Amino acid sequence: MTTLNVGDICCRYKDGVIPPVCFERKSKNDAFGSFSKGYERFRKEIFRAKEQNIQLIIIIECSFTSMLRGCKHSTVKGVSIIKRLWTIHWKYNIPTVYCKNREEMAIYIAEFFCHLYSKKPNWRPGAATPFPDLTTAEPGLPK
Repeated sequence: MTTLNVGDICCRYKDGVIPPVCFERKSKNDAFGSFSKGYERFRKEIFRAKEQNIQLIIIIECSFTSMLRGCKHSTVKGVSIIKRLWTIHWKYNIPTVYCKNREEMAIYIAEFFCHLYSKKPNWRPGAATPFPDLTTAEPGLPK
């Protein structure tokens, strides 16, 4: 067992390879806290991940439409949280995935890492992440 200083879920393959990707798991309530009052704390995690060349992926245990509807324990509107998540996506190249429940989330993460392994580049400390940097991409569709 290893303690992570970024993200909640990472992977070590049987051959010892650790891809530079971590999922930041959030329940709906956690998301409303982290992306409103707790946003500065989350930004520090973003910067730690960038310093270590780790690709963060936010994964939220609720649907997109459920997020839009808001959270009964928060005065922040759902649309405000969605806008913040889109800002994080485009500004820091950190995508958000919405899963309807914990089971779907577990399947998504397992399938993600299985597929990523099949496309395995030469992962090593300091190597580029296997994701394009959307923050510097030219507008338009890929060629």
